[in-house]
Amino acid sequence: MNYYLQIKLQDNVLHELGTNESRLRALTPRLDEFDLLRDLKYFKPKKKDRFVPFSQWSEIKQAPRDYVHIANSETPERATKSLELNILFDKISLEVATTDQGRESYQQLKDNLERFCSLTVECAIALGAWSGIRVLGVKYKYPQPPRSMVSIPDDAVLDVINTRPARPMAELARLLDALRAEPPRNASVKSLGAHMIVDWLNRPSAEPNRVAEAMSSRLSWYYEHVPFQRMEDYNELGDEMVLLFKPAKDPFYTFYFPFSGSAYKALVDLPEDLQQDESIASMLRDMKKGKTKGGRRLSSVTLIVPSREQAMKLRERAQALGFAGTAYPDKGSLWSPHSDGE
Repeated sequence: MNYYLQIKLQDNVLHELGTNESRLRALTPRLDEFDLLRDLKYFKPKKKDRFVPFSQWSEIKQAPRDYVHIANSETPERATKSLELNILFDKISLEVATTDQGRESYQQLKDNLERFCSLTVECAIALGAWSGIRVLGVKYKYPQPPRSMVSIPDDAVLDVINTRPARPMAELARLLDALRAEPPRNASVKSLGAHMIVDWLNRPSAEPNRVAEAMSSRLSWYYEHVPFQRMEDYNELGDEMVLLFKPAKDPFYTFYFPFSGSAYKALVDLPEDLQQDESIASMLRDMKKGKTKGGRRLSSVTLIVPSREQAMKLRERAQALGFAGTAYPDKGSLWSPHSDGE
């Protein structure tokens, strides 16, 4: 489980700060103000360069352009903290990743994020619509169906929302109204300048189960209080549409995709013991060889059954045999069933 701090500055900041070189020269000295970054000792002058000690910073005549990567180890796999400052086109983002899973790590990220919010006021710049703390490497229950929350990521435990963004968005305005009218009971909400900070973890924790619970609770509350649009490739049950793009003809498989080597086979009246079915046994032999009956590459096989109920019932048994899963047809499309545990 890794905490991941993501800060995005408002797009028009770039016009105020001038060239890329002057932007970096204006921003990087202020990074020293953050406790989190004081043990970062190495940086890459350019994206493809090797890490060099900070002591060489003064020897560089021109400030790095577009990209700065900073870490507390010159060996990437040994780094427990790293920072990326990206300046691309009309956007600036500052991203801090830490592999420290302790509760102190989360509190440190939170404190530094709040400090950065205050710093933006001092520097007369503004954050983008969303900044916050995300979590990597934690499985959590995802409310269904999945929605598109505009610029807000799904995998976060702390949100910093700009209440006066340069480009107003209806969904964010509704979200802010909901947070003001009915603050969530299991999160702390406070204002800092033009930013609303919502901490869903509330009390720092290093326990993945508690973090996962906070992530699920956050999404459930947002889905309930704001009419975010359902993602177009999902149905109301949360099942994902199978994209059947230009399948090739195959004498045995219902659909076959040469590029990925994946195949789908429609079957009916399957027995309780799947291996007793002749077609299942034939596909198991194909998968073991990694080739279709015509000799083409075979990387995965999904079983198509007549109904969602059958797809849910057979999925685990099919996967235990080595199949990719199950799918079912409905309203002219093919769907991969969602599991409540996902």
